[in-house]
Amino acid sequence: MTDEKKAKVQKKPPPDIEIEVKIIRRQGEATIVEWIDSRQKSEAIEYRRAIVPTTSTEGGKCLSSVLDAGVPYGEDWKALSVIGLDVDKLASDLRAQGIWRREDFVQRLTEVKATVMRVYVNPLVEQWVRELLGGK
Repeated sequence: MTDEKKAKVQKKPPPDIEIEVKIIRRQGEATIVEWIDSRQKSEAIEYRRAIVPTTSTEGGKCLSSVLDAGVPYGEDWKALSVIGLDVDKLASDLRAQGIWRREDFVQRLTEVKATVMRVYVNPLVEQWVRELLGGK
């Protein structure tokens, strides 16, 4: 076995850590939980939701392996592909406002538009103004 293969074989999985979760809804043996995933490399805050076994959420904490194995809840806003948009930031801002599902998006379209303006359009216009003023 080559040294490279040995290194791959010897890699240990990340430690299973307890993560603080917010209980969104319990229904029988399933619970929807929300947490901030600090393990992501994005600069934007990574809000996540998943459906996990109710027994795994005692004390407002859940093991990272359980969260990773849970059924994802909500739309993958990062899948929206628009040139020049920071989809990590958009997804974070939408989820921070409680916009998780297509129904939320449609019902709260005014808030979605305001978020897009604040996150993308306003900074772009400010950049253009700086450029027009010679970098001032």
